[in-house]
Amino acid sequence: MKSHRSLNSKALILFLLLFLISFFGKAQENTLLWEVSGNGLIKSSYLFGTIHMLPKTAVVFPEKFKQKFVSCEQTCLELDLEHINPTEVQGLLPTQILPDQKTIKDYLTPEEYKKLTALMTDSFQIDLNSMNRLKPMFILSVMLNKMMQKYSYTAVEYVMMDENKKLNRNLIGLETFKEQFEALGNIPLDLQMEWIKDLIKGENKDCGIGELNTMYSLYQKQDIAGIYNLSRKENGESMVEFNEMIINKRNANWISRIGKIASEKSTFFAFGAGHLYGEKGVISLLRKAGYTVTPIFQ
Repeated sequence: MKSHRSLNSKALILFLLLFLISFFGKAQENTLLWEVSGNGLIKSSYLFGTIHMLPKTAVVFPEKFKQKFVSCEQTCLELDLEHINPTEVQGLLPTQILPDQKTIKDYLTPEEYKKLTALMTDSFQIDLNSMNRLKPMFILSVMLNKMMQKYSYTAVEYVMMDENKKLNRNLIGLETFKEQFEALGNIPLDLQMEWIKDLIKGENKDCGIGELNTMYSLYQKQDIAGIYNLSRKENGESMVEFNEMIINKRNANWISRIGKIASEKSTFFAFGAGHLYGEKGVISLLRKAGYTVTPIFQ
């Protein structure tokens, strides 16, 4: 079995940001906005790198973003958050249940379980007993959502959805909730448990807000190299494995979908900024597929 001990508590915070704003691969031009053209497209479409956690008052779109956003016929996010089917989501919950009738208590020492219970109650107002059959990944996601509420953070996508409604145009998703749940399910359970144990150690007293603010500052500057260097502080085998499962495989799945969607309507695509970059990033993969992908500087 591969060891995941190289992933420390700081890497946990980078992980929480990673699924929401992924940031791997070699640095390219410092911009979040890219034009996609050529390869049979009648009209250009656009790619925009997002961050899913930032202060609500900090969501300010540059003028070039506004121009390109309005020029498109529809918007495409990672998920279609506007048309959520509660029955579908409920049906996916069994995939997040621990195997063999176990609870999270079975994977922790009595002291670790006590600390986790206290952390969830005191910091997040969550009763662990109501979630103890669920995998750590799901529990961490709930904690992250609570943290966003506590610190009045939001996601760029939510603001974009509001702007899209004002234009009275279609919103679609690059992937389904089932596909995202499956991606989470592919993360090894022992690695998920290590994230929980690292969090229990309490090395990040602010639950990662300090790390998040650093990430936000780099994002605001569109400092792709800085974001990349920050991510490189936590490399190791486990991060490489995580990157392959959660970022690279999803990127590869998106390319044909982006091509098909863009061929039907000019589309403004928006997803976690790190999906854009690197040899296995969306920009590179689209270019290899024959599209012209051009940076648009603010």
